[in-house]
Amino acid sequence: MSEFVSTSSPSPALQSLALMAIGRTGADIERLVREVRQKARREKRQPAWIDIERALGDDRMAMSDDLRWRVSVHEAGHATAWTLLGIGDVESVTLGIGEVGQVTVNRYRHLSQTEEWLTKTMAAILAGRVAEMLVVGEPMVGSGGGEGSDLAKATAIALDAETSLGIQCINRCFIACRPAASIC
Repeated sequence: MSEFVSTSSPSPALQSLALMAIGRTGADIERLVREVRQKARREKRQPAWIDIERALGDDRMAMSDDLRWRVSVHEAGHATAWTLLGIGDVESVTLGIGEVGQVTVNRYRHLSQTEEWLTKTMAAILAGRVAEMLVVGEPMVGSGGGEGSDLAKATAIALDAETSLGIQCINRCFIACRPAASIC
């Protein structure tokens, strides 16, 4: 990265780029930097920090004020629940990346994975939807529905608790009808 021309000191520039890169993999960043270098080479100039900033911002979703507010409420609900329930540290909250918004959580691994822990985990997963209902009056359809939705994730955990993990089954049972959801 030493070939990049910076108009400011590297430390604040790197902090800004790191924040913009949240939610991306190392491979994503490697691809992005390669594309920035190629573009600069075609333009017969050195790549600059602003090139990377623009490239990182290009895939951000454009949002109306209403959508940004709703997504902010939703993600704040998740972040608040993870923290107040004591089951994880919130590392970042992002808007406009991937599926509209994202809360990155470092889940506590030292906690016993009990029924109470599962219930708290499901509550944190559903907290965005609940926050929308309390603050805005109704949830967006994206918090329910598809396989990756909050509702689908919580349902998969609840189904596994009942059919695979032996929690709350009257006659403890195991039903192997699909791959177990990853709850950890």
